[in-house]
Amino acid sequence: MRLSIVHDSAGTITGLIAAPPDAPMAHLDTKPGERVAEVDAPEIDAALDAQEILARLANLAENYRVEIKGAATLTPKG
Repeated sequence: MRLSIVHDSAGTITGLIAAPPDAPMAHLDTKPGERVAEVDAPEIDAALDAQEILARLANLAENYRVEIKGAATLTPKG
């Protein structure tokens, strides 16, 4: 899946959506100081059931942050 992630300047995830790689991404509104990054998340597969996808997205939002060094990546919080 491809993720669009809203995050603040510290990389804290404040919102995200997932879409299959070939689908258009929805528009995400941001607040002042927030940005949107797109990352690939191969561990979240469209073949999973909806509850498993939601659990994996919640895990990412709780345990990861966005790091921008060239391309955006997800980094474990630490």
